[in-house]
This record gives sequence, C-alpha cells and structure tokens, in this order.
Amino acid sequence: MPPPAPCPSRPGGRFAETIRYATSALCIGLLFLGIVWRLVNLDYPRTFSFDEHHFVSNARNYMAHRHDWNDHPPLGKLVLVPAMKIFGDRGLGWRLSSALLGLAIVALVGLCAAKIFKDRRAGLLAAVFAAIDGFYLSYARTALIDNPLTAFIFAALALMLWGRSLGWFAGAAVCVGLAVASKWTGACVLLLTPFLLRRARRSAWHALWMVAVASLVYLAIGVFALYTTRQPISAAGILRSNWHLLQHHAGFTVWDNAASSKWYTWPLLFHPIVMHHENIGNGMVRATSSIGNILLWFATTGAILLAMAGWARGLYRRLRRHVPIHDLQWREGFVLLGMVALTLPFIVTHRQSYIFHYLGAYGLGLGMLAARLARIERRSSLAVLGFLLCATAVSMVYLPLWTGGAQSQQAFNLRLPFASWR
Repeated sequence: MPPPAPCPSRPGGRFAETIRYATSALCIGLLFLGIVWRLVNLDYPRTFSFDEHHFVSNARNYMAHRHDWNDHPPLGKLVLVPAMKIFGDRGLGWRLSSALLGLAIVALVGLCAAKIFKDRRAGLLAAVFAAIDGFYLSYARTALIDNPLTAFIFAALALMLWGRSLGWFAGAAVCVGLAVASKWTGACVLLLTPFLLRRARRSAWHALWMVAVASLVYLAIGVFALYTTRQPISAAGILRSNWHLLQHHAGFTVWDNAASSKWYTWPLLFHPIVMHHENIGNGMVRATSSIGNILLWFATTGAILLAMAGWARGLYRRLRRHVPIHDLQWREGFVLLGMVALTLPFIVTHRQSYIFHYLGAYGLGLGMLAARLARIERRSSLAVLGFLLCATAVSMVYLPLWTGGAQSQQAFNLRLPFASWR
C-alpha cells in the first residue's frame, strides 16, 4: 500500500512567510533609523526654533534660581535642565531631553496599539510609523513642552492598558500628574480611566483616588519649581499662581497667530508649521517643518473615517436588527473615544490652537492604521511590505525638512507645494 500523499501546502505560504520576515527586518531597520534621525545634529539650528526661546528661557531661570513665570506649568521646562547642565546652554543641551522623550513615545505608541488591538504585529507597525513620521520626529528635535506632555500621556495610557493590579493604575496616575504638570491638557487622558478600570474589572470609583494622586504629583512639582526659583511657598501663593495661569489661557481666543489652525483641519494636514527657515547662500536653505509623512497621515485619516463608518453601521445593526457590535469595532471605538478625549479642549472651546495639539490623538490613529494593516498582512503580506516601502520613501524625501538638511529653495517649495504648508 503506497504511503499517503503529503498535504499540499497553502498556495504562496512560504512566499508570504518570507515577505513577513522581510517586513519585520525592514521594521527593525526603520526603528534604528528613527533613533538616528532623532539624535543626529541636534545642535542645529544654533538659534532658537519656533517657540524654543520661551521654554529655554524658563529653563535658564530654573538653573539660575531666578524668579520665573511662564504660561504653562513648570515640568516641561524643568526636564530641559539636566541636559543643559551636562551639554551646555546650546542646541544639544536644549533638545536632548525632547529627543529622548521622543524615543519613548515611539515605544509607548507601539505598546498601546499592541494592547488595544491584542496584536503584537500592530504594535510593531505603530511604533515604526511613529519612528519615521516627521510629525513626531520634528517635535522630538525641538525644545518644546508638547513632547513631554505626549510622552507622559502615552505612559499613563500604556500603564492602564497593560496593568491589572491597582499598582499599575497608581503609576498611571503619577504619569497623569506629570502630564498635567507639563500642560493642563494632559488631564484629558483621565476621561479614559473609567473605561480602562472597568476593563481591568475594577470599580470606576478608583478614578477618584487616581485624580487625587495626579493632583498631588502636580502640586509637588509646582512646589519644587517655587523652591528652585527661591519663591515663597504657601497654599495661597500656589492657588494664586494657578488662577493667574487659568486667566491667562482663558484670554487666548483671538486667532491672530499665523501658525494657528482649527482642530477639524488637523486630519487633513491643512496647516503644518515651518519652525525654522534660513538662507545659507547660493539659492540653498535649511529649514524644519512639522509636516508629517503624508502617506501615513492621510492613510491614518482614512482609517479614522473607516472606523467611524464601521461604528455607524454596527450601531444601526445593533438597534434595528439586534446584531451585537463585534470586538474589533469596540476596539476601534475606544481609539476614536481616546482621540476625541485628547482633542476635547480644542473642540469645546474657542481657544487658539495649533497642529501640535494633535500629537496625542495622532498616535492613537497610527495604532488604528497599524491594526488594519496587520489584518491585511494575513491575506496579502506583499501589500503591507509595499505600503511600508512607500512610507519609507516618503520619509526619505521629507527627511531634510525634519532634520534641517541643506536643500535648494526650489526643493523646499516642491516638498511644501501649498501656501498653507509654508
């Protein structure tokens, strides 16, 4: 009796597996490039870029123990101090902390995506997208306070997503306090806390002590800033300074800054910010822009629209046909909720806003795009590798605009063809 014939292998199985290995290797290489791009030539520009002068000046005051007041809580400036002490009061010293926090954001975006969608492949792709996207890259190379804010928000979110014990949620509360001590909008991540507590099978009432812990962390950093600048420390003084800060921000309702933009234009990449521009002679310029990787940006916007359409369809079927909303829609719904929560201050108020206020929400959107691509890869691994190669090519084209490389004025105009992009 002849032996049974071997079962035929799935068509293209070995080829698909080879493509997946190639995609993984490319991802590792891109993560390495993301590290290099954030750290190379941080001394450029030698002068301040965009709003760096505000925050570096505050850091100088902290270093000199001088009285200081600024229009945001102190932590975003305090984190600049260690690198400035080690590497000096120059570009590298100003920006190194932002670069390191930018690297942390890459990892945290990946961790959040992996846990939200229960897919490590989605986490890897999300981390790669954050690593090669100029929106994150440009802010990681600039001494602004939005990078610490975003890093602490994602740290809090990652701890709540991955944690099951209350100790993890206590760590998340500390990170929320650090985020709020960088910028008040960091408090918005607390809106997601009841959902994540319920997911961890904990009472939503635990959110109350988390708010208390975050408030104590915020207060402790404020007290430390007053002590550092040799200012008197009192409860009345702390309340007064925060009240003045609130009044200051309440006045930002006149849209007189050319860099400002409305929240609903951010997914359309209507108005990125040119943060530095200088002529270096012979028709050459060096410039930096916050423009993202345009392929990843609009693909993310497409993923957001698909998720919204899926939720509308799922809700209709649930109400009319009593069909349950499936697990993927719940996960995408959580991402949409998170994006709204992190953008909420600029949706419900008329406060002047800028595209960098989209940093947190965009990271969640990249995770949703990565999850969709991870599912596509199971059917067509070559399509995902092709998409990743195209995204890499776009990053290479725009890299001089993210790292301040020399380029001709004509090349600058070609990379930013629209007036609103310049």
